[in-house]
Amino acid sequence: MIVLNVYIEPIKGSEDDLKRAISGWIEAMSQQPGYISAHLFKKFPDDVLESMDAKIPESEYELVAFWLTEEQRLNWVALPIHDEVFAPVLELSENVEWTVHNVDQEWS
Repeated sequence: MIVLNVYIEPIKGSEDDLKRAISGWIEAMSQQPGYISAHLFKKFPDDVLESMDAKIPESEYELVAFWLTEEQRLNWVALPIHDEVFAPVLELSENVEWTVHNVDQEWS
């Protein structure tokens, strides 16, 4: 199993539209072979994180998507529908960065 982490910084004032765009992206992603699940995280306010001595994330949002294999995720990325549904996410974001990890161990 692998996990895709996408770090998203919205354009100011575009958060609602961005979340709708992310929902469309994930809806299409969820139809693909190998897709397991996805979660969208929004960071705590900076002052709250500072008061806890926690690291302040660089991005407002982090999307985490689980896939059975990297090959299946890459097959999804190669489809035209991927670019179609991901383009609005890019258009509504100041910055988008991503990485992929292997899932080393899992607990329920």
